[in-house]
Amino acid sequence: MKSIRFLIFILIGISVSGCVMLFPHKEFKKADQRSLFTTHYAADPDGTLNTGLYLLYDESCSKFLKGGGFRLFEDGCIESAFLSLDFLCLKDATSENMEKLIDAHFLTFGSEGIYFVKGEKLLTDIYYNPMYKIWELSKEEYIIIDENTVETLPTENEINRICKVRKLYRRIAMFSSLSFPSKQSIKNKKWMWESGSEWKIYKKSEEIRNK
Repeated sequence: MKSIRFLIFILIGISVSGCVMLFPHKEFKKADQRSLFTTHYAADPDGTLNTGLYLLYDESCSKFLKGGGFRLFEDGCIESAFLSLDFLCLKDATSENMEKLIDAHFLTFGSEGIYFVKGEKLLTDIYYNPMYKIWELSKEEYIIIDENTVETLPTENEINRICKVRKLYRRIAMFSSLSFPSKQSIKNKKWMWESGSEWKIYKKSEEIRNK
């Protein structure tokens, strides 16, 4: 009995101290979410953009650059990526080399979300959970250049008038996402679904698939 009381005391203490929240709250409302999963969700029904790994790219020298990127999956999931090398030549972006970069932690994957294609734009909603305290939503828009290339839209900060530089992202054709599947943990969240009934159907199908 004493051990149970002690455990409860520890859990409450940790929660109050802010080290971790047992039930992280959301910093956004459902109305802020531009897209939600459904049983038959189609992120890109016309096949405008290829799925796979997209990294920051400099077409003037045919090199992938140090910085962020993302992975697009067939089911509409998106996962952030980060290349910590200074650069990677296009000719060296082979399947074997990409696997080596992942094993050496030069290419890592992080936060997840949902994406959809609307006309000539790629729209992404990525969810962050810093320090396991709160869920934050980050929205991005990209212009689709071709089926393997997207570019960020130039934006201007209303407060300090600092312009956001255009960034080009190119798909690494030789990289197979099947070899490194997404965690898909965000898809397990009920608030990521259009309805609770569809979320229950998904959870049930996952239980059967994982048996």
